[in-house]
Amino acid sequence: MAYRRGTFDRVFLVRWTELALPDLDVILREMRARRDALARPLIYVSIIAESAPVPSSAEREGLRNFGTKSKVVCEGAYIIIEGGSVKHSLQRTVLTGLMYLAQEEGFYFRVHKDFHEVATKIGATSAIDPVLMETEFRKQGLI
Repeated sequence: MAYRRGTFDRVFLVRWTELALPDLDVILREMRARRDALARPLIYVSIIAESAPVPSSAEREGLRNFGTKSKVVCEGAYIIIEGGSVKHSLQRTVLTGLMYLAQEEGFYFRVHKDFHEVATKIGATSAIDPVLMETEFRKQGLI
């Protein structure tokens, strides 16, 4: 398993160290179960570690399929690509552009550099307390 995950309220967070395609199906099942338990759409947050390799073409296709399927259980997604190098900035820029083109009404997709930015956005658009959320995910060792 090349990821760790945790939840806080409706937020479903996955920290990736490396992508393994079978993990996407496991995560999707867990997201469905969480959405069903809460009877509300989730907010998906994905943290891609600075050391994570760039996905292969097969992995990118798997991620595209995962994204399509996750729209059924999520109201939106935040992707955090950690790192301050030119490579990481370029990845964030490219992903932002691609998601802007593919965005659909009723589902949002945002790309960020760190979790604090995401917590602030979630707190501003939901009833979820960003400080409590950040504290809980720190306790879980995810941020």
